[in-house]
Amino acid sequence: MRVLIVFVLLEVVVCTTVFLDKKTTPPGYKTFLKRHVRGTMNVQECDNAMQSINKKIKECKPKNTFILSTKEKVRSICQSDGEPAEENMTKSRERFEIIVCKVKKVGRRVPKFPNCKYTGNQDNKKIIKVQFFWKTDTRARYEKFINQHIKADMTADRCNSVITQKRITITDTNDCKPTNTFIRATTNLVKQICLQAGEPYGTMRKSLLPFDIVVCKLRNEGAKRPRCDYRGQTRTRRIAINCLDGFPVHFDRDIVHFEN
Repeated sequence: MRVLIVFVLLEVVVCTTVFLDKKTTPPGYKTFLKRHVRGTMNVQECDNAMQSINKKIKECKPKNTFILSTKEKVRSICQSDGEPAEENMTKSRERFEIIVCKVKKVGRRVPKFPNCKYTGNQDNKKIIKVQFFWKTDTRARYEKFINQHIKADMTADRCNSVITQKRITITDTNDCKPTNTFIRATTNLVKQICLQAGEPYGTMRKSLLPFDIVVCKLRNEGAKRPRCDYRGQTRTRRIAINCLDGFPVHFDRDIVHFEN
């Protein structure tokens, strides 16, 4: 079963995709639910709501945000109910009601546990932004994919200069790569193919819409870097990519015709 785990840091939600069997519930997910998601709450309940949180950490947490919603609704931001934001962020399409509990200071100091008192502030106009948190291997492969295959301003006459600048070769060699394709789009748009902007295609995901791409093909077969000489060609095609933990990690091919 595939589960998305969410962690909140103030008003920022961090998501990671993991695979779990039905009997496994990660402790981090339980902590998130206890600290940040409540179906109903009012600002006068901050003291009571913070008791269990502070008891666990043995101090007065200066600030904590409660999202007044269900765990399923918050989790869906990482899936179909989110849209691309800056960098690797995704933001909620709808606004969430939240309560921010801030500790009452004694003078300029935060009181010592267990003498924690809070003031609450309610906001029903908050758009939650989410960022994906990944395993090290996923991040390395995703960054390699971005370097080799995403360049929004790529043109067909720049194959040699861009491939040289990015040091693109056959993995772990100086051999020139026979073909390399650049997708003329942002990382967020391409990433959405792994989510709602794509559909299954064997073990891959194919885009629902076509992308502008530049295909760079090696002229001098068998050459080694830095003597790679490429010819570029622009196309508009639906594309197929491999995804890992919700991130593109390998460009497979551009697709002209489907079986159906």
